[in-house]
Amino acid sequence: MLFESLGISISAGSINNYLLEPENWVLAEQKEILKAGISSGSYCQIDGTKSVERGISKVTQIICGAFFTTFYTKANKKRISIIEALLGMVEGQSALKYGYNEHTKKVLEALGVSPSDRVTLEAIFGNKEEQGIFEWIGHKDAFEQRMREMAPKIMSKKNM
Repeated sequence: MLFESLGISISAGSINNYLLEPENWVLAEQKEILKAGISSGSYCQIDGTKSVERGISKVTQIICGAFFTTFYTKANKKRISIIEALLGMVEGQSALKYGYNEHTKKVLEALGVSPSDRVTLEAIFGNKEEQGIFEWIGHKDAFEQRMREMAPKIMSKKNM
């Protein structure tokens, strides 16, 4: 009805296709809206709500400010998924890299990660010989796989 009032003729099926199968330009535009909204507004809010996509339970992150709203559907509500949404990463993208260095140690302490978990992480990621350099940098999938193998107790904790 809105489109008709503006003199635009478009079928419900076409609108449905645009919404369900977005092209790369739509995803790029969404990311630019998110970036502009976060950087130009005086506030930004995020909230997650459970959703079902083709019979699979997921979480939709709703990010909004005074003049924008974006939605990102993620597999879960883990911290990393929220970070990915705030960065404008859609499901299936894995551009995040993990690093372990002196700054990481300070952040882990500031976040209240237990001393025993910090020792475990140092043993896994602080090995200079295995990485060839002091810092360990790798992709998300490699990080999570290594954590599942080397520190299953940490990975079983909430939000990990």
